[in-house]
Amino acid sequence: EAIEASIEQELAAAIDAEIAYAVSIGIDEAAVTAGWEAYFDVLAQGGTVDEASQAAYEACGSACDNY
Repeated sequence: EAIEASIEQELAAAIDAEIAYAVSIGIDEAAVTAGWEAYFDVLAQGGTVDEASQAAYEACGSACDNY
C-alpha cells in the first residue's frame, strides 16, 4: 500500500510538472488537464499508449496542437 501511494504521488507530481510546462508555453490549463485525464483513463481501461495519446489529443483539442 505504501508503494502504491508513493507511485501515485510521483505520478501526480510528474503530471503537475507537465501541466505547468504546457501552461508556460501558452496552452490552456483546463485543456491540457483534460488531455492527461483522458490519457490515463484509457490506460487504466487497458488501452494502448497510442490509443491513450489519441484520446488525450481529442480531449485537449486544438489547444494542444503545438504540445
